[in-house]
Amino acid sequence: MSKPKKKPKLKRRSICEGLDLKKTNKKQLIFTIRFLEDILQGQGYTILGLRDTISFQQKIINENKAGISTIIDKYEDQLEELQKQNTQLTLSFEELKVRHFGKFERRLKEFALRPNKKKDN
Repeated sequence: MSKPKKKPKLKRRSICEGLDLKKTNKKQLIFTIRFLEDILQGQGYTILGLRDTISFQQKIINENKAGISTIIDKYEDQLEELQKQNTQLTLSFEELKVRHFGKFERRLKEFALRPNKKKDN
């Protein structure tokens, strides 16, 4: 397989490259200069608009960061509270289990340690 040949990149030409000052008159030069000034002014206004847009978007981003950090703090506080409640519920359950099944364990001990096992039959 042969590799396709890459097209050479065309160099960007300057406006002044093809300009022959001997063949142009003052009126054409002034028109060109004014036209280019208008283009530059338009680009300047565009840049100002983009700066305003960027600063507005940066402000929104910073506000969102502050809001997100507030939400994270609330979430972490809620998580800590729920973990404490979970721990307390676990301890309460263990205590209840000991109280409930403790009676059963005592009965088993009493049954296993009874003095006369032959009477049960």
